[in-house]
Amino acid sequence: EYIPKYYLLLSTGIRNFAIPVEDIIDEKSMIVRPLSDCIKKKLSLFNAFSIYQSGKLIPIIDSQKLYALRSKSQSIEEDLKKDYLEKEINSVLIVEDATVTRKMESMIMEEEGFKVYEASNGREAIEVLSNIPIPSLIITDIEMPILDGVEFVKYVKEELNLSIPIVVVTTLSKEELDKRNLKPVDLIIPKKDFAERKFIEKIRKLVKAKK
Repeated sequence: EYIPKYYLLLSTGIRNFAIPVEDIIDEKSMIVRPLSDCIKKKLSLFNAFSIYQSGKLIPIIDSQKLYALRSKSQSIEEDLKKDYLEKEINSVLIVEDATVTRKMESMIMEEEGFKVYEASNGREAIEVLSNIPIPSLIITDIEMPILDGVEFVKYVKEELNLSIPIVVVTTLSKEELDKRNLKPVDLIIPKKDFAERKFIEKIRKLVKAKK
């Protein structure tokens, strides 16, 4: 019989409950930002997020949803992919070295009807591009190991000569991006605004305009 090493005590505001966990990696104090209603509908298990100094996004689980899941048989995957097949299929390549950030972006884009391809750095993204149909959109970070976003964007535009819409999601300011000689892209979104409704609205407009 499996006996968990730790239990995490949570509260819904009305009742307390405990869930078993494999390990407790760390404990930190952080500023929590609420997710917009639009994003919460898409990422149903989360209600907030925080940003590390490194720029990594940390999703915050909604304890009330966790409690509710105990009495539901519907899987999280089914909930996240609700109505997926009814939407128009576009494709997007998401290039981001922070796994949590990349997965959150992927879930959001899947809910918007996109087929999602992922890469953890620019070099890996180039390999992915060589093995998939040309995507409708590229979303990339700038600060990544091996091959950063600046060099990746340059390669896409100059070596591959592709006119794919490119969106940069970053913690860097416009001045810092200019210093790095970032090639012109279609949209730059601050990472702190990533979970806002405006993120989805801008993506929709961009893809629609490029069709």
